[in-house]
Amino acid sequence: MTNPNRSAAVTEVVRDIVVEEVLPHSPEKIWRALTTAELLARWLMPSDFEPVVGKRFHFRTQPMGDWDGVVHCEVLEIVPLKRLAYSWKGGSRNNAKYGSELDSVAIWTLEPVGTGDALEARAFGFPVAGQRFRLRCDEVRLGPHHGADRGDCSGVSGKRAA
Repeated sequence: MTNPNRSAAVTEVVRDIVVEEVLPHSPEKIWRALTTAELLARWLMPSDFEPVVGKRFHFRTQPMGDWDGVVHCEVLEIVPLKRLAYSWKGGSRNNAKYGSELDSVAIWTLEPVGTGDALEARAFGFPVAGQRFRLRCDEVRLGPHHGADRGDCSGVSGKRAA
């Protein structure tokens, strides 16, 4: 028998975006580009980023439609010279493409290889076939400082790494 108090599950098809590149630079140089607000502004967006777990910050870009161009973020994890993760919330439900609503987590991972470093950039929760953006908590595996024990998908959630 079906429980009338239980809501039907909504299934959304989402995917992760993963970009991997080997860079001919030291981990220190790449880390500075990922964790220094002035350098982030050169290649990503202006921000008030500080590399401190729990720090809330904002990226700012060109407004589009009824989106104000502000991405609300929180630093979730920092392992110096190895891993950086932050939540990423912004956009508007009324924008179909650029500036559409997104509630995600961005994870940057560095690993030494040969004469450089492999940089992996991973973002979770992008829709397939026009579905709305949504974070899939079951795929987020972060370290012990990201608030996973809250058990929600507020952008600061997921499973703890083993």
